[in-house]
Amino acid sequence: MTVGALFTGGYGKRLQSITGGFPKTLLPLKDDYLVLDRQLLDFKWAGITEVYLLSGYKGELIERRYGQEWKGIRITHLREEQPMGTLWALRNLYSHLDSDIILKNGDTICDLDLRSFLSYSASKRSLVTLAVAKMVSPFGIVSIHNGYVSEFVEKPILNHYVNIGCYHLKPGVKAYLKRIYASTGIENTLFNSLSKDSKIRAFKFGGYWKSVDSVKDYEEIKKDYEKREDYDFGHVFLHLGIKECIANKDRVVMTNGNGKIKVVDGKVSVNGTIISKGKSKSIGEASQIRSIEESKFSLIGNISITNPKGV
Repeated sequence: MTVGALFTGGYGKRLQSITGGFPKTLLPLKDDYLVLDRQLLDFKWAGITEVYLLSGYKGELIERRYGQEWKGIRITHLREEQPMGTLWALRNLYSHLDSDIILKNGDTICDLDLRSFLSYSASKRSLVTLAVAKMVSPFGIVSIHNGYVSEFVEKPILNHYVNIGCYHLKPGVKAYLKRIYASTGIENTLFNSLSKDSKIRAFKFGGYWKSVDSVKDYEEIKKDYEKREDYDFGHVFLHLGIKECIANKDRVVMTNGNGKIKVVDGKVSVNGTIISKGKSKSIGEASQIRSIEESKFSLIGNISITNPKGV
């Protein structure tokens, strides 16, 4: 069995002006829908219903909101009494169980499909699989040719990868956790040791992800969520009355109402009829849309989605 775990013990010092001193994982994405709600539902929608919350600073507020069970997810709280670092938190977690773990940073919003991530990792011999994404430059880039400025490029995607805070760990990791390290974070201790032994593999992700590291980051995420809804199949953006859906591979979107579906990318099955990229089809009451591969499509008309969602 695979269990989930979340690092939720950060102080969020750069967010003190808006958190008022509570854990940043309890910041709202919209009314009554918090960062940590989204994280927990990601696990549930991937079929993982046992989750450990690794808390610290004001962890009692997290325990008070979620208790031992939340929306069908069994929750175990492991709270450190003083800051010990992520390496200690992971060692403490493994002292309570001996199974595969999907471990995530609690302050990162990411559209990574955990089922696909887990399937990829399970097929490899590595002890850890790390999700990575290409880095977006925090600054605009100036191109120079023969001493002259030839182009300005606003925050381009760079050919470098960054850790986006999602890991699949297999039980063999426990042997590496017994080693003595000089630091308290997992990146430059555990992960460095695993990489030197060729035991850690990268999973490249090209979708949406943002970390809540600053007030600016948080405001950008909140703006994204003004017209966004998270569902068990993926998510939907509302734009000029049109529902723009992103559905993970082999997920089902249930709809009611009449209108039209237009496939922007990927391939779907609508009530058994295959619709490919660029094609459209009229749909009626109680339709079932299955994503044959990760797909993007628009729902136009008087159509409602009946799948479970976050809010």
